[in-house]
Amino acid sequence: MGAIWVPAKNKDLSSLVRRLKLGPEDRVIEFGSGDGRFLKLVAAQGATVTGYEINPLLWLFASLRCINNRRVKNKLGSAWGKSFETADVVFAFLMPKFMGRLENKLDRELKPSTIVITYIFPLPNKDHFLFKNSCYYYKWPL
Repeated sequence: MGAIWVPAKNKDLSSLVRRLKLGPEDRVIEFGSGDGRFLKLVAAQGATVTGYEINPLLWLFASLRCINNRRVKNKLGSAWGKSFETADVVFAFLMPKFMGRLENKLDRELKPSTIVITYIFPLPNKDHFLFKNSCYYYKWPL
């Protein structure tokens, strides 16, 4: 059984990706890749994106959506045990009960100047520099 899925709004994802101004040198991680819309938008900007999804049906759907896109790696499984050290951008849409754990992981692993965006729910102990279209933006380290 996979995670509960609530889709992000298309306009919010489009706004987010436009704001980031991604290019071929950027590495993006999505924690919970859902239906793959964010993966596809990021890859269209030229960045390399890795998504992690624990729900096998959503993972399959996202994989089919991004099939043959060499800039997308969509992995079935949890991101908790994966390293985020090479990420330039991390995007997460997680339930509030996981946000503290995510914050601890980011503190341990992110390189300086990494951009973190959380959708709908903020990180509990960090101050964001921007809130726009339901997204909280952070720059590491804080």
